[in-house]
This record gives sequence, C-alpha cells and structure tokens, in this order.
Amino acid sequence: MAVPFKAPVKDIVFGYEVVETYDVISKIPAFSDFNEDIVIPTMEECAKFAEEVLAPINAIGDQQGATIKDGKVTMPKEFIDAYKSFSEAGWASISLPSEIGGGGMPIALSGGTLEILSTANLAFGLAPGLAAGAISAINFHGSEEQKAKFLPKLVSGEWTGTMNLSEPQSGSDLGTITTKAEPQEDGSYKITGTKVWITFGEHDLTDNIIHLVLAKIPGSPEGTKGISMFIVPKVMVNDDGSLGDDNNVSCISIEEKLGIHASPTCVMEYDGSVGYLVGEENRGLNYMFTMMNEARVWVGGQGLASASGALQGAAQYARDRVQGRPVGMSKEDAKESTIIDHADVRRMLMTIKSYVDAMRYMMYDNQLMLDVEYFGEGELKEFGEERCGILTPITKAWISDLGV
Repeated sequence: MAVPFKAPVKDIVFGYEVVETYDVISKIPAFSDFNEDIVIPTMEECAKFAEEVLAPINAIGDQQGATIKDGKVTMPKEFIDAYKSFSEAGWASISLPSEIGGGGMPIALSGGTLEILSTANLAFGLAPGLAAGAISAINFHGSEEQKAKFLPKLVSGEWTGTMNLSEPQSGSDLGTITTKAEPQEDGSYKITGTKVWITFGEHDLTDNIIHLVLAKIPGSPEGTKGISMFIVPKVMVNDDGSLGDDNNVSCISIEEKLGIHASPTCVMEYDGSVGYLVGEENRGLNYMFTMMNEARVWVGGQGLASASGALQGAAQYARDRVQGRPVGMSKEDAKESTIIDHADVRRMLMTIKSYVDAMRYMMYDNQLMLDVEYFGEGELKEFGEERCGILTPITKAWISDLGV
C-alpha cells in the first residue's frame, strides 16, 4: 500500500532560515517585505494542493503514461484537469515578475513549492519548470513585440515552453548541431531539423507550446559561435493573440523513463516551421544559458523531491514493519517491535534525512542566488552571479545523483 503523501512544510520553512533567505533577500528592494509570514501560508496552501490534487494521480500517471499517435501526445485526463487547476490557482506564475503578469514573489519561494509539487508528482512537476525557464529567456533577451505576443499566456500557464538543444548526433557538443534556420522576406525564419530529449515537447495540457530552438543560419560561423535562438510556436499566434494554423512541429517518438511515464520526453521534428530570432544572430547559446541554468537548478529539485519522497516512504515502512524485538529486552519479556526500534534502521533513516536536508539547503541557496543575480545591483549582483556559477552545476549533478 502506497504511503499517503504529506508535505514536509516545517522542514521546508526551516530550510529558508538555514540559508538566511530573509536577510539576503531584504537587500533587494523589490523583495524587502518578503518574510516568514509569506512563506508559511504559501507552503501550507501548496501542500494542500499537492496532497489533495497531485499525489492522488501520481499512480495514474505512472500506469497510463503519456501516449503518442500521429505525432500528437495525449496525457491522462486527470493530468489535464490538475494542470488547469494548477494554473488557475496561480502556482504557475507565483515567482515570476509582476511586470509581466506574475505573482511578483522571489525565485527563492519556488524552492519550497517545487519540492512539494515534485515530491507529490514528479512527472507533473516537470511541465511548469521548463515554461519558467522559457519565460526568463524571452523576458531577458526577446524583443518587446515577442514579449507582448508570447509572455502573457506563458506566464498564466495557458501555454507551456520547452528548451530544444540536443540532436541525435550532438548531445552536449552543441557546436555540431545541424538544425537550419532559413531567413524569410517577412523577417521570420524557416526552422528545419530534429531535436531530442525535449521534456514536454508535445502534449495536450495546453492549446499551444512555445519552443525555444537552437539552430544555425546559413553562413554563420562554425561551432557554437554560429548558434542562434528562435521562438517556434507549436501553433501560430495571430496578431490579436488568437491561435492560427499548425506550425509543422511534430513529435516523432517519446522515451520511456522510469518513474515519470506521464512526462513525455520527445523527439521533435521541425519541418520548415516558422521561427522568430531572439536577440542577435549567433548569440543563441548565450541567451539559452538563462534557461539552461534555471533548468539545471530544477533538475536538482527533482533529485531533492525523489529523495524526500523516498525518505517519507522509508520512515513510514519502518514504523509499520514488525520484525524482531527491541534491543536490551529478554526473549521472555519482549514483544515483537517495528523495525524503527532497531538501531541500524534508525541510523540509515537519519543518514537519509541528513542528506535530504543538505540537498534542500543547497537548492534553496542556489535559487536565492538567482534572485540576487537577476535583481540585485552592484556588488550584490556580482556576488550572485559568481555564487550561481559555483552552485548551479553542483546543484544539478550532486543532488540529482544522490537523490536518485
């Protein structure tokens, strides 16, 4: 029997104190009022949503999974309903800037909400994470026209976003990508190529998906210096914001990943799809790092969620499993006890708890430093940039490796 999910709200709130969130964030004018009085009720409400809505459909997602037919991916109905509730409740936008329609809370707040949502349902939690990164990339590097056209519905959760880097022949070696971007007379580009390992690259949770795609314009420099970034919508967006025709974007196949069957990891085909250049030519990799670094932190969050959920399940099992007798009692006097009474079982549980706490503090610190990097000024901003440079790869690699 599965253990009912219970969000570790007290541990999460304590985590914000450990990394001195409130002292650091108070140095950023936009977040000077951010304190425990905001964090506690937010985590309690998030826990309620996760426990009542997301956790009950976790098994459904694992059993049914995402399915593909004719290039289109279908999600379990329960996931579609849950995502609608998630977006309408404002969870998709709570830590996005108020200037673009978000809740105006710091990114640091999403450390706790990410842990809660992903522990309750890891597959579900992957959908909004990539959208948040796409929003940041467009907000920091896109034109005013692009922001006006794509951000409102990304921020509201009506649309989701993806990150398209790798190709069948080029994983981390992005200098060898072959996806082409042919310039058109109207200023747009025709994008042609195949991308792999695209999380939530195709689904029916939303009416549209905004893909950020790395491609090369003919005549661009060799290697990574010739990469540009493009906004490629699944469905064309008209000037009035309504949806137009399909944009020749399809899913060839989806991977089967252990524990996240309801998160479609897609092989995407772009067949002359309309794309819009973000920023300047040949600076795509620089721009994409905005999204990539946020995604790296989210990967760490997934590792934390996996470990936190495993700890909860292990602790409950240890309380329920009856075996042996307590240490120090004679065979005549002792009754059978649960295994949590055994010293070595307690040692193992405490070891896991120590690791989970360390993971939590590292991820919370990393997300706090994203706030400092994005919204701080002067030396504070420089400090955030340098610390993120150190923490981000460790958050991704160490937490995900240890957590899983």
